[in-house]
Amino acid sequence: KRLTAKGKDKSTGDIAAGSYLHYKADIDVMKEIGVDAYRFSVAWSRIIPSTSYITSVD
Repeated sequence: KRLTAKGKDKSTGDIAAGSYLHYKADIDVMKEIGVDAYRFSVAWSRIIPSTSYITSVD
């Protein structure tokens, strides 16, 4: 069972920023405001949810 807390406006944390959907627009804004560094985090468990694909750990 998945537990999801909801805020005052009934929103959840399922989609925090949506950067994976809006990355091109985000890059344009960063260029516009002069950002010279950007850190992006990936939840590998969402990309490779099963350990059956992993054959070794480096």
